[in-house]
Amino acid sequence: MAFVPKAAQYVSFIDYHRAYMVSGNPLLFGVHAILQFYQLSLDVPTQDVLFDLDIQLPPSSFNSAAVTGSVIKISNDTMRILLNTMTRMNLTKAIYDGYPLYRLLLVNPTAEQKLINAYAAIVDYSVLVVSTDQAFGRYAVETLLDQYSSRTQNLFDEQDVRRGIYASGASDQPFIGLFVGKFSSQFNNTRMIVKSITPDVNGIRVARSVLFASSDLAINAIDQAHRVYRDAYRYSILDQWLVITYNYPLERLRGELTGI
Repeated sequence: MAFVPKAAQYVSFIDYHRAYMVSGNPLLFGVHAILQFYQLSLDVPTQDVLFDLDIQLPPSSFNSAAVTGSVIKISNDTMRILLNTMTRMNLTKAIYDGYPLYRLLLVNPTAEQKLINAYAAIVDYSVLVVSTDQAFGRYAVETLLDQYSSRTQNLFDEQDVRRGIYASGASDQPFIGLFVGKFSSQFNNTRMIVKSITPDVNGIRVARSVLFASSDLAINAIDQAHRVYRDAYRYSILDQWLVITYNYPLERLRGELTGI
């Protein structure tokens, strides 16, 4: 999580490798490519992805709208092919924070299959930092590189975020998915929601921790939680956090990995 600035307003982490292991289904995410590099004639299928970390940055003086950058870990073999192809084609690159930064054409994964610009950097020969935002993609990639290079405190050093993860009961569990949103939820007087997905004995456990302004407000929201999140396994209070926990069969895994 060293790539995640403290200012990030939403983070989505999916451990593809663990999801495949837990589900036992190598086609859990289908057969489409997560990235299609047009100039390189190279596709990166989801089966070659180890994890995907998406980070949404808020508007600032540099970007007038929120922008998302991604940190994608792919298999060593696929990364080797990508690096060799880039070297062979002698692509134009800039150096930012000591890392090669490319402007590439990707095939937009939609029915139109249009070409889009993307900025991508390769960090330590192991991960891709990429953004397909057409207006602020370079800013997103450079901001994530700045965070990684500076080694300054990141979002997960914040006390509220740490408590949200702890409240979800997943602090010692291997995550399949983890989502953090620094915004209000379906409840009034909230300012953060943390969702974790971890393996369970016969399936998966999904926990949402919702941060309220006070413990009294969290307690008062229990009845509403029963209506908003129906038939949960447990509804509990931990300080200012309202925690809703579900136990699901493995068939629910892909759907639960779509976000908060």
